[in-house]
Amino acid sequence: MESLQNFNRKVKNDIIEKYFQEAEVFDMGTGNFGPIHQFDKANLKSIVCLEPNVDNTKEAKVRLAEKSFDFLRKVHWIEPACGYEDTESIVNFFRVRKLRKATVTTAFFSLSFAYKDEATFRAFLNTVDLCTAKGGLFIGTMMDGDSTLRQLSTHKDDWRHADFSIQLEEINPSCAPFQQELKIDMKDTIVKKQTEYLAFFDTLQEGLMEIGFKLLETGMFNPSEKDILDK
Repeated sequence: MESLQNFNRKVKNDIIEKYFQEAEVFDMGTGNFGPIHQFDKANLKSIVCLEPNVDNTKEAKVRLAEKSFDFLRKVHWIEPACGYEDTESIVNFFRVRKLRKATVTTAFFSLSFAYKDEATFRAFLNTVDLCTAKGGLFIGTMMDGDSTLRQLSTHKDDWRHADFSIQLEEINPSCAPFQQELKIDMKDTIVKKQTEYLAFFDTLQEGLMEIGFKLLETGMFNPSEKDILDK
């Protein structure tokens, strides 16, 4: 089986290559800037990076220090660190830096955090709405909640593999589709015994349509299919 790290990197790289040319990007959950070379090659106009984890930010800045000044001037890292539910701080960052709204807003494998509770999910949608330009794209990739539940049911809620482990920590039927807690550990990645939440595509699609997006393309994870929504 192809390692999850390599698989995730390939999904990101394919999307970056196809959609980021000359784009103004807002990346929600940048992590440690793993695909930094692909971002550089994409000849994007600018990228606003949002990453709540301080350790990931430190590692990303080490990588950034190795890049050219021409690329560095395109990068705007939101500090102090905050989550994508902190809409006011994020919008204020765009305003103070005099940055245009993004033509492409992305969330690469970080959407599960938006499902912590309904308030967090609604705040996430608000951030996307206020920071994405009219006619812009939202591109999201995530571990599908329904597929994950099916797999967990066959592994007694504790799915272990050579590359990863996923445990179902808590299910709150009255709060569904939110607050369905997982503990995830992925080998050779930045995801170490991390709390995330089951994320359901139908909920995401409905929420984005409420704020003016329309679905252009969707598919299960493989290098040729992505989840793309158009505003």
